[in-house]
Amino acid sequence: MSRNHPSLNDCLQSTPPELNDLTAILVRFRLKQYTVVTEIEKAFLHIGLHENDRDMTRFLWLSDPTNPESALKTYRLDKETDVISYFHQSRDLMSEAGFTLRSWNSNSHKLRDTARQLNILDKDEVTKLLGLRWEPETDIMTYPERPIETTAITTKRYILQSTSRIYDPLGFLTPITVKVKILLQDIWKDKFDWDTMLPRSYQQRWLQIATDLNIAMKTQFQRYYFAETDDNQDAADDTRLHIFVDASTQSYGATAYICRRNHSSLVMAKNRIAPLKPLTLPKLELMAAVIGARLSQHLRKALGIDKIDYWSDSQIVLHWLSNPEKTNRFIRRRVEEIKNQTGTGSWRYCPTQNNPADLLTRGISASQYQENKLWFTGPPG
Repeated sequence: MSRNHPSLNDCLQSTPPELNDLTAILVRFRLKQYTVVTEIEKAFLHIGLHENDRDMTRFLWLSDPTNPESALKTYRLDKETDVISYFHQSRDLMSEAGFTLRSWNSNSHKLRDTARQLNILDKDEVTKLLGLRWEPETDIMTYPERPIETTAITTKRYILQSTSRIYDPLGFLTPITVKVKILLQDIWKDKFDWDTMLPRSYQQRWLQIATDLNIAMKTQFQRYYFAETDDNQDAADDTRLHIFVDASTQSYGATAYICRRNHSSLVMAKNRIAPLKPLTLPKLELMAAVIGARLSQHLRKALGIDKIDYWSDSQIVLHWLSNPEKTNRFIRRRVEEIKNQTGTGSWRYCPTQNNPADLLTRGISASQYQENKLWFTGPPG
């Protein structure tokens, strides 16, 4: 390759990603009462490539061939009879193409019994699912066990390395992890070197945060959003999304809840640290509304739900959204984006004590986080 010849990237068509978004898969995985996972045995060995494409298609094998990481296929079904029917139809269809589906698992007892009789049931009690863990027998989802070690020598590098191990694609841990982000921003402000031992005050903050993280990582939550009695078409038509936004002087963000009749569940949360350049609290609240608008569109596309309500505890932001004409450019641009994203969606006032997004702007302790109904199910009513 030289300056006069194109690189591989120059020859590739620039288009939006066609792969399924990981968080979209996870939020859909929790939408239906029954779910199934399986994998294809020796999938790569059964795929044929056009002769003209073979030279450009190459597979990178593992350094340890005895420890392969096989991709998972996920499916969402409404009725248990659909699950059994899908099991047989998919096996027949895939076998015709030379693919063998193995390691089946499901929260359906009938499917597990059928797979066990055919000796293709996944023997692991816990199934790995896109970085999370799922227990089909109890239909509970958990985080992988990655405890953070506390050490007497705490540096900026060590804190960053430790927290980078936390995998939280849906943002369920943000009331805890936001404290790490705030701590790291404070460390950067004080311009500590990477391997300089931090002052005692910072070390004490980190030890408390690390303890809270280790406790919070043991959190379990139901895979299915709703109760079994709500799994019918009439109830499905009554499904809504509620987006809550909030900000503090340290961070801002949004939470999303899916509601059906008397049941609601946390779907996803997003937050960001406030910029180093100071902004007024109302402007940070407006930026939180932008995050909420973007989050709602992501979930609208992933879940196919168009009924969405938006909530903020800032009367100033609600006024800007209804009367943006006499505001400055900063406000007008963000109001315009919010309106483009949310369309005719209604923005309403929510008292701070009933706003779950408030929890991810300041941070809470692990004891406050566990069994926190406001965070996991949203406000009452």
